[in-house]
Amino acid sequence: MDSTYYLSLFLDEGRERVQQLAELFVALEHAPGDTELLNEVFRNIHSFKGMADTMDFADLVTLTHAMEGLLDALRRGALVLTPEISGLLLRCLDVLEERIAAIELNRDEPQDVSGLEAELLVVLAGARPLDIEVVVPAFVAPPCAPVADHNRTFRIEIALDPSCFMKSARALVITSSLEMLGPVIDITPSLEELEWENAPDGFTVVMLADVGPEAIHAMLGDLSEIACAKVEEQVAAAPVGGDAPPLEVSERRQLEQALARGRHAYWIEIGLVPHAANRAVKASMAVATLAEFGGVVRLEPALAELDLPGNETFRALFVTAEDPTTLRESLLPIKEILTVGITPMTAFEASPPREDAPSEAVRRPRRPRSMRVDTDRLDDMMDLLGALGIGHSRLARVLERQGATDRPDVREALDEVVAMGARMREALMAMRLVPLEGVFGRFPRVVRDLAQDLGKQVRFEVEGHEIALDRLLVDELGELLVHLIRNALDHGLETPAERQAAGKDGQCSLSLTARLEGTQVLIRVADDGRGIDVARLKEKAVAAGRLSAADAASLSPERAIDLAFLPGLSTTEQATRLSGRGVGLDAVKHKVDGLGGFIHIETQPGRGTCFELRFPLSRDFQARAAEPSAP
Repeated sequence: MDSTYYLSLFLDEGRERVQQLAELFVALEHAPGDTELLNEVFRNIHSFKGMADTMDFADLVTLTHAMEGLLDALRRGALVLTPEISGLLLRCLDVLEERIAAIELNRDEPQDVSGLEAELLVVLAGARPLDIEVVVPAFVAPPCAPVADHNRTFRIEIALDPSCFMKSARALVITSSLEMLGPVIDITPSLEELEWENAPDGFTVVMLADVGPEAIHAMLGDLSEIACAKVEEQVAAAPVGGDAPPLEVSERRQLEQALARGRHAYWIEIGLVPHAANRAVKASMAVATLAEFGGVVRLEPALAELDLPGNETFRALFVTAEDPTTLRESLLPIKEILTVGITPMTAFEASPPREDAPSEAVRRPRRPRSMRVDTDRLDDMMDLLGALGIGHSRLARVLERQGATDRPDVREALDEVVAMGARMREALMAMRLVPLEGVFGRFPRVVRDLAQDLGKQVRFEVEGHEIALDRLLVDELGELLVHLIRNALDHGLETPAERQAAGKDGQCSLSLTARLEGTQVLIRVADDGRGIDVARLKEKAVAAGRLSAADAASLSPERAIDLAFLPGLSTTEQATRLSGRGVGLDAVKHKVDGLGGFIHIETQPGRGTCFELRFPLSRDFQARAAEPSAP
């Protein structure tokens, strides 16, 4: 295995997930009860943990596992998201980001995450305990096929008494007792993990039984050191359902060839243990087992999606010479498989669509695929495209001297080369475009942290993140916008007390927007703060010797505002760690000029300030707005 290649994938995807998590955490602070947001955060943390585990980064696995525990408590309602919990999760996110940066610099020393892990476990220990509860579903779907004599599945959440000294030993006693009622097929965390020093005070068991939940509850009631428990009968996973989408031409041919050789075609539907970890891995084992008896023509859904919440059933279109009984008996021994349903494939008798005619059937949508391409390679391809154009011109001149360009077929071939070159150029330029989301996405976290440090309440809004620009421009915009947003937070926006004294709402407003205007992109950073004191700006310029008093008096407010871009000039009396040295706006102006852009300031005392940045979009520096998503 090329470890360098997989490490590069881990770093790229890890950075993307950390940035996405930062945005989600900030959004959660404004909507702490949003279950879908919590689920999305949990899925991202779970995926990051899986990636880190694959690369053997044990410290990252330890930290993300503890984060999962806390997030799961938030999802279940055992904890309520508070600013303190949100801050703790964001600090964990900072550690993930720092670790990724260190790995990228070949500093592979594991990071000490024990402190953060302990903080997470302390918060988790304060979670509201689950009351003893027996949940009986109103409807239990019949399984496709029973597993031995135990055709009911239960998920049991057990909280141990905090005074329990040997958690792993007590869990072993509990699970051994439960196995008197039926096989225990999953324990989370594992018995080995419960031996860890900072192991949680609870665990979850998934088991099979042919008794009711009351019998399990009675069994648990006879055991010591159990603080509380929740017994929930699991409804069998709903079938993938519905008629299968029309077969692709390649799938139809594969079936035709198999049936012509006397094979059978089956839809095999497999139900997995609800809430079990690594369902995708177990599904892969099932597919590998099937492959020993025939060929898998189609798989629904993709195996990677099975680890997402709610995805506990998948089906395979399978061709084989074996009988259904043999297939079922080979699959059921796999640990996390609960049910196996096998149905003969009958829809194939429908007449196939002609390949040379458009089909009226709706095809199964394909998941968009993407890959990362180094911009240096794109530059190389552009250089080759230029060389191809030169070669075309030379060939045209040679043919012209020979009089061959008068022939229609030669002229048509040359024109086709020109047209293909133009299309290749457009395709390469499109590949260079990246959405502004990669830059804009990090600022909600920046604003949130700085506003807390400065004691200000800020409502931050972002628009235009879907606009895509050339990567060279997008990479430069990050530094510019950091200066402007810091300037707004430190200089422009007031504290709640200052705003109330001025008759304003205590919460400030700060916005970052982008939009396309003809051949330009316009980016605005606007606030509703105190505005820039133009008179004070003139005084500072005169005191610094940058302007005479007479010239300052003659300057209009529109012209005087440009004095803010003079190096070393600031209206702030005392420099802070954020601003006040007169460097930020000067650096912004210098960078904008270097990119061929233009910057303009609009301000009104007491009402706020707006910075407008405009960049021309030449043929090689184009922009494209993302297509609107379907409603």
